[in-house]
Amino acid sequence: MICAFLATLACALAARALSDSSIAIQDVTSGLWVVSYAAATNLAPLGSSVTQATIFDVAELTTGAFEVLNYETKQFMTADSSGTAPVASTRSEASTDEKFFFLQTGTNTYIIQANSNGLYLQTVGGAIYNNATEAGASVYTVVTQTAPVTDAEGTLGEVFIEDVASSLYVTVSASSALVPTTSVRASGAIFKMNGDTLTTIEYLTTGEFVTANKPGNQPLTATAATPSGWEEYSVFFLTSGRYAIKANSNGLYLQTTSAGIVNSAFSQASGSVYNLVNANPGRR
Repeated sequence: MICAFLATLACALAARALSDSSIAIQDVTSGLWVVSYAAATNLAPLGSSVTQATIFDVAELTTGAFEVLNYETKQFMTADSSGTAPVASTRSEASTDEKFFFLQTGTNTYIIQANSNGLYLQTVGGAIYNNATEAGASVYTVVTQTAPVTDAEGTLGEVFIEDVASSLYVTVSASSALVPTTSVRASGAIFKMNGDTLTTIEYLTTGEFVTANKPGNQPLTATAATPSGWEEYSVFFLTSGRYAIKANSNGLYLQTTSAGIVNSAFSQASGSVYNLVNANPGRR
């Protein structure tokens, strides 16, 4: 009776703290933040800082359980009743397996119980499974975060792309890689950004489209004669002409590295910010 009361109280405290929030989740043991994105939907502690964490929306139900929605992919977190498959964000609608109980253990720390089989989440070998007893459950830090922008821009026309952090404009190298190299706008490459919720980026000098490989381990290149899924991007307006850009190929954000622009950032907050400057003022 006392145990049941304490469990109910823990759920009530969790509900008060988490109800209708945008959150990031950290595995306490490793100190890493949980990530789940389009090309890797299993929840995995991979982020070294909270800026790399996937943002989830949590909504409380009348039962005290929560539905947990991946904010960017719009897929619900799910836990298979067998407990043998990793917890993932793969469901477009929430049912029995997509409900979780958050039991508070300390300030911003929780153990999480899966509704599907009544077992608790634990981090094992870089993934998260719902196969632990309460005593064996992993502890997770849960903090509220600002939700990312998810309304993609449409056609933006012909633009120069400026890396905001370095104030350098993107050029296209001899190997066709996109690299911010010049502080002179007129020396930068001109790209045509065209589309609706998904945008293609055409390098006007050659007429070839910018492609982002699925592993996200190489710089973007202007090498595709015709656009396909690897040549599509979501472009998100942040503020004052500044944008975040996500590759459709793997669901990761563009970030500037020493090798060039790579689609390897886990989150909008950890990706680079780009200024898209109209190359033809007065006519878009």
